[in-house]
Amino acid sequence: MPLNRKKATTIVNLLSFAIVVLSFTLLWKIGILKPPTLTKHKNAISSVGTLVMISAVITGGVFSYLRFFRGRTLAAKADAELKVSVHDTDCDFYLHSVSLYLKNLGSVSIWDPKPVVQLITHGPDGSNEKRVISSWYNPENILNRDGNVVVDIQETVMFSSIEKIPKNIWAVTYLACVESKCKDDWSTCTTVSNSLNQIEG
Repeated sequence: MPLNRKKATTIVNLLSFAIVVLSFTLLWKIGILKPPTLTKHKNAISSVGTLVMISAVITGGVFSYLRFFRGRTLAAKADAELKVSVHDTDCDFYLHSVSLYLKNLGSVSIWDPKPVVQLITHGPDGSNEKRVISSWYNPENILNRDGNVVVDIQETVMFSSIEKIPKNIWAVTYLACVESKCKDDWSTCTTVSNSLNQIEG
């Protein structure tokens, strides 16, 4: 299971702290950080201290730059929207047309987004059903040459499905989540009345 960003950052910080502590311990053990040695080589130590300070400033600037761009400017950002329309049939069920939209609002492409939508029916006598929508129409207009789905900047992808809902059901709740290849995810939900002329989003 891959680490999330928060855990990875914590581990990197702990390892960096441990390396610094061990480095100072080693320098003290071999005598470099003891008072006589420091007095004898104060000019060299002063020069090394200046270099260390410059290196620390540069390193801090690089980490801040990467953190800013990775966490903000280069972060994947998107908006998920769910719309459902209800259609009549000659049978004892309605057809729910489920459309899940994902608009890329960030500055990087979103690779291989996967929709996961759970529906929960609400009916008489507590006749509730939960199931996950497993069949989606393939968004062929955004497939790249490798056959993977990619959503470029400011583009919108739509996933569509048709669900059969018994006519005795009062309403249906749809819980949607879209997860990218990089494990970023966006969620939305809606509840629709199980009756004609319903378009909810």
